[in-house]
Amino acid sequence: RAVCTDDLPLRANTKHILVRHYVLDLTIHFDRNIISGNVVLFLEPIGAGERAGTREVAGAEAGAEAEAAGQRRPDSAGDGVKDCIECTTIFSAILDTAGRILIASSVSWESSSDGEDFTLVLDCCDLSVSKVEEVDITSVLQTDRVTPVSSGSTLADTLMSMPSQSCRVQHQLYSQCSQAPSVQGEGQLRFYTDRWSLQVRKKGVVSASKFPRVLRIFYETRPAGCSVRWTHDQDDRFVAASWIC
Repeated sequence: RAVCTDDLPLRANTKHILVRHYVLDLTIHFDRNIISGNVVLFLEPIGAGERAGTREVAGAEAGAEAEAAGQRRPDSAGDGVKDCIECTTIFSAILDTAGRILIASSVSWESSSDGEDFTLVLDCCDLSVSKVEEVDITSVLQTDRVTPVSSGSTLADTLMSMPSQSCRVQHQLYSQCSQAPSVQGEGQLRFYTDRWSLQVRKKGVVSASKFPRVLRIFYETRPAGCSVRWTHDQDDRFVAASWIC
């Protein structure tokens, strides 16, 4: 069977946590050939593995180091990358015009406790991430429009489990939650990007079940990156951009 050279090596730890919904807020800069803005992710932990992510991240970092040294990752189907704006394949490492790997991370990414903290891993390509923050949805959801939270549940759980007949209200609430402020104090989260993934941690959180449920990620595309293809219209005007899926 022929191998697709545009496959993205997937690393997201979907066995431990999933993206149930996301809201995009983007601006297209035609003069610079980039798209910038943020995406708000609504996350749901799942049963497999309470302390997830450590082995996956270790493998991802080892793969990035090997590629930086000119070696090929064994699970990489080719030199190209496939852009995806999907629930678990949104963000990416950064390549400059010379093809070198540019690493972006928060200042406090490395610490003695990192090996114990849960790591959210998101697949990605050619996006420059500037900030990751936890979103405070309390003010939006503590209203009479949402069923009171049952014991052991969270506001995000209540929102994501609303019945199908309430889908219009649910989507309105998703939109309102996406504009909520960040959590006061330690709302800004540690993050790290390599060539194939964005990795996010919150200090002291050691399991998927305790990880923040709503995140806001600020990023922009790169003019020559694989995340966006800039095209010409029928009059040969350079006017449009399209996601490559």
